[in-house]
Amino acid sequence: MSETGSISSATQSNPPLKDTTIESTNLDSVDTVASPVPTQGISADTNTDAATTTAPAEEVTIPKVTEANVEHRFLLSLREAAALIGKKGATIKRIREDNDVKIAINASSPLCTDRILQCNGSIENVSKAIVDCLKVIKENVNKPTKPFSFSFLNSLMSKPTTSDFKNVKTDEDLENVQSIRLILSTSMIGAVIGKNGNIIKKLMEDHDVRIVASKRQLPDSFERILEIQGLANEIAECLTVVSHIVLANRVIDPKGERRYVPHAEKHARNNNNTNTKKYTGSVVVPEKYVGTLIGVKGSRINNLRSFTNTEINIVNFKDEATNENKSRFTIVGKYEKNVKTAESMLIRNLEAERVKSKNREARTGGKKSDNQADTNVSKKGDAVNASTPIAVEF
Repeated sequence: MSETGSISSATQSNPPLKDTTIESTNLDSVDTVASPVPTQGISADTNTDAATTTAPAEEVTIPKVTEANVEHRFLLSLREAAALIGKKGATIKRIREDNDVKIAINASSPLCTDRILQCNGSIENVSKAIVDCLKVIKENVNKPTKPFSFSFLNSLMSKPTTSDFKNVKTDEDLENVQSIRLILSTSMIGAVIGKNGNIIKKLMEDHDVRIVASKRQLPDSFERILEIQGLANEIAECLTVVSHIVLANRVIDPKGERRYVPHAEKHARNNNNTNTKKYTGSVVVPEKYVGTLIGVKGSRINNLRSFTNTEINIVNFKDEATNENKSRFTIVGKYEKNVKTAESMLIRNLEAERVKSKNREARTGGKKSDNQADTNVSKKGDAVNASTPIAVEF
């Protein structure tokens, strides 16, 4: 399997299976977080108004299988994927050879901000390979300073602290805390959680990790994210147990378990197509006022373009009816409101200039009159009452 080998997906469209999650508080309402809960004695998370002791928990048995191979898929950011591939694929090749696994990252897709790491091999070797992957990411990828646009890449739990782990005692240890985003079907998520969350709680207690099961399914699929957070070796040990759970609950014919394939979400794909409709309007201006409306070196018209976020093109023509030279200011914009605003401001300023011109002519004794500005407005009600013209600076 090559470094950029594509990953196939099923295309069934049966309704998703029932989503089994664990109640949580003070965290993102979109996802479900399972927090470590002591099985006996005094609970550190117990509300003071509730009972402070709990009965011994029912013993949880996690299945073990003898099958040799397991296949896991993990969600990666583009930077994580690039680091794992390495120069000319050298890094992922080394991980493959050192751990005797089949490992590949799907080819990148346009407008897509995520990729998938697929790893196949013995349970033990796959876990070791993931430890190597985490080391590469820690050494080569800085922690993100802002959220990813694809929300599933963002951590589903609160920022880790030393109080969240038994083996993380210092801030230096905290720097070594990492996460993996394991992709599992909805039914498999339920198997990992267990009845009343008993399995996922045991996983966290036994392996000193935090685990989040997302409520939302990945786009166009019946798969979700299981985020496991902790030290690399602890994550690997937890993943080993999860592998046994996955194999023990594997569906031979997974109808309806449509797999996730990285691609731009619908809203992202349509980004280039939104607001493709153009609204237009125009104002016809006598030649004598064109220069004033444009401004020195185009300053006024440029300000109008910027203020209304529209395109304004000016075309000179000769009015056959009046034999006068005029200019047509054509306004084009993505939003009707912006086009109307630009039209209104042009008309108001034009009428203000006409009043100023008439006042100057009156002072000089001239009785010249000029034609009213012709306007061609795209929608009814766009015309502006010019009986009391107001100059709007732009």
